[in-house]
Amino acid sequence: MTPEEKMFEAVQRKDDDYFEKMPENVNINAQDARGDTLLHKLVKTEYVPCALPSILKRNPNPFIENNDAMTPRMLAVWRGATSQVAFLAAYEASYAEKQRRFQVECQADMFAELVGMVDDACASPLFVSTSKAKDIIAQMRRGANGRAE
Repeated sequence: MTPEEKMFEAVQRKDDDYFEKMPENVNINAQDARGDTLLHKLVKTEYVPCALPSILKRNPNPFIENNDAMTPRMLAVWRGATSQVAFLAAYEASYAEKQRRFQVECQADMFAELVGMVDDACASPLFVSTSKAKDIIAQMRRGANGRAE
């Protein structure tokens, strides 16, 4: 049995102990044959494990659709589980914000690396126009933060 199958089985058993000690090697976004993730299964069984905060720290993706094209929140709406709908809506907003921040950080890192590469190229004796390179860097910086430096 795979670690993910054990996770899904623990939901069926409503095994709080498993989720408090869930192994790190479990893919929290794994899908079963019906396309359900851990979040789908929690909605379907109306099970809220005591270890829900530790599950959420592993950032399960709330936007994964199952084979019926339903996200966990859509499934909760369909089932009429209003408290689950409210919780999942709040979690989706938090998850989306974390993803947005991660993308911004990655873009900033990529920009810094690119500027470093251009700076290195300017220092090279093979680079013909240092003033042109400085212009390029200034334009890149204006594009990245809206002002020249």
